[in-house]
Amino acid sequence: MRKNTFLVILLSLGFILNAQDWKGIPVPANPGQGKVWQLQTRVSDDFNYVSSAGNRPPEFTRKWYASYHGNWSGPGKTQWRANEAWTNGSELGIQANRVPGTDRVYCGIITNKTRLKFPVYFEIEAKIMDQTLANAFWLLSPDDTQEIDAMEGYGSSRRGQEWFAERMHVSHHVFIRNPFQDYQPTDPGSWIYRRGRPWRNDYHRYGCYWKDPWNLEYYIDGVLVRTVSGRDIIDPRNYTNGTGLNKAMDIIIDCENQTDWRPGPTDAELNNNKNIFWVDWMRVYKPVDDINGPEDRQRSITFDNRSEYIPSGKTDPVFDVGQDVELRITYQTEVENGVEEDLSYAGILTRQVDENGGEVASSEFLTIVPDDGPNQATIEYNYTIPTTFTNGQFIPPTSALPNGHRIVLVIFSAANNTSVFVDATDTIIINDHTLSVPTLNNNKTNISVFPNPTSDYINIKGEYNSWVVYTISGKKLIEGDKNQINMSNLSNGVYYISFDDRKQITRFVKN
Repeated sequence: MRKNTFLVILLSLGFILNAQDWKGIPVPANPGQGKVWQLQTRVSDDFNYVSSAGNRPPEFTRKWYASYHGNWSGPGKTQWRANEAWTNGSELGIQANRVPGTDRVYCGIITNKTRLKFPVYFEIEAKIMDQTLANAFWLLSPDDTQEIDAMEGYGSSRRGQEWFAERMHVSHHVFIRNPFQDYQPTDPGSWIYRRGRPWRNDYHRYGCYWKDPWNLEYYIDGVLVRTVSGRDIIDPRNYTNGTGLNKAMDIIIDCENQTDWRPGPTDAELNNNKNIFWVDWMRVYKPVDDINGPEDRQRSITFDNRSEYIPSGKTDPVFDVGQDVELRITYQTEVENGVEEDLSYAGILTRQVDENGGEVASSEFLTIVPDDGPNQATIEYNYTIPTTFTNGQFIPPTSALPNGHRIVLVIFSAANNTSVFVDATDTIIINDHTLSVPTLNNNKTNISVFPNPTSDYINIKGEYNSWVVYTISGKKLIEGDKNQINMSNLSNGVYYISFDDRKQITRFVKN
């Protein structure tokens, strides 16, 4: 998250968590009549984690690999290398460095593990480097015969490069590999011109709506800058045999030393601290059917063979202590700014409240829900409302719940590996999943961790054999048995430390 962190506080619970960096930025393209945009969380990335060639966390490896999708090392005197692609906790850096003793350049590249196919909108927010190198965000079919370039920029401030520095290239290619033939449009409209304002100076949003095989729309900073439609401009030489841009494609973010038609960088230029292509985030959306209009969105909860409809703005249901509950929760999606959220994680949070509605304590039950992509889904959750927090129902344990107090259930969601709470005025997607209850024995309570919050290290005091650090969504990150834990490589957010197989679980904040 480059500029700032969007913070959400729900119902005075005090949880402060990162939101998606693009939250509140509408998709500029029109999804079509009766459609809404649905975020593809398996593909999209805010890069709010630390990653390098020797330390690729799950947030990176489940979505990306740091190489090209084939054996090619790159155009001209490019040498793609995994070391040149990394994240610093808030942005992706695609870097360029000299290959020692040669005129070649090491260049960063990442390729997404999920292929895209029309109709789809894909977009980044990025700042190109001050180099003669190409900086690109593009799609390419696995057989290298079809390509869509959402942006390809040349940001050099070198004399003679002013023409390129003020223009951003948006285009596509269709190829025949043997014998090699390449077609791309060459009209002036494929270069987006900003007189006197080099693209390297600022962050910009670069997006493309791949509407169908014969229609592309290019957007910069939310403005439609180019439309390409029809056989005469998509494939006038019939290289695709009449299919157009119809193949599934890989997402690639990279830089290239295209010396087959451009000058390469000098050593001085590569060492000027302007050799990084910065990417704040990358997001992908699909148009999906808008089954109900926004005015019809609702949230309903069924329990104990009774159904309670909760319209927007009303309070959440409460359950009596000791009550046997078969909880069925059905959510439909909310449309905001023309975008329909696609949330891949979900969980149940509980609050203890007294008869007057005052909060006694809070606890969470967290689970990962598979991202299957339906517009409406149901969670079934069977349990007995506890009289204390020592019976293995919730994590972490806090205090006993006196008779007469009640539990308020609140649903929250977390998309793209960040956590965003939603209150009773919101509706969200939750995919089909049956929640399971973790086992928790609260026998040890003599372990303390400090400082909390922390920016680097957590110290542990007390009796224990081992510990494990989890993300808020239950992913194991670090394990060990020492009395100090290095947290400096973790992204800002909320985490859990479990001691001796959940005998005690402590929540802490990294800031």
